[in-house]
Amino acid sequence: MLLYTDTAATVQSISRQVDSADYANAVRLTGRDPEATGDSANVVERMATVAAEGRWDRSYSEDIVQLDALEQRADWTLAQSTVVRPSYTVELAPGFWSGPQHFWLGDTVTLVVKSGRLDVQSQLRVQQLKVDIDENDDEKISVTLGYPRKDFRERLASIDRRLERLERR
Repeated sequence: MLLYTDTAATVQSISRQVDSADYANAVRLTGRDPEATGDSANVVERMATVAAEGRWDRSYSEDIVQLDALEQRADWTLAQSTVVRPSYTVELAPGFWSGPQHFWLGDTVTLVVKSGRLDVQSQLRVQQLKVDIDENDDEKISVTLGYPRKDFRERLASIDRRLERLERR
């Protein structure tokens, strides 16, 4: 699936979002240590070469027991954190999207943006699909494309805890 911004047939408008809160060049991961008592846990720290922007720290808790697995996760997390990845919200042209069989959540689409200084050609996942229907039954389709946030699992765990508390009432 291709979405072009220079063709009126596919894209009506586009906006680009960049979240600097996702950036880090030093990460600290805390895992579980099954043999330890109390609050003791395995801790792994990784740091990239610090450039002009200085040191940007992020901490993560992982449900990982083995130290070597925690070290591998720390390497992966650092690699993901040192790259700022934008997300895009694309408003599709009327009649372009033909429904879930066309593309759906989690599908990969190719986004081509040639606008001003932006010259992007990226394979991105569909993160959100918003369908607004007006009083004339005309659809306005907005698609959010990008990479899932690194703290996505933390947000899911938080939602799960909130639901559990609500169920106990």
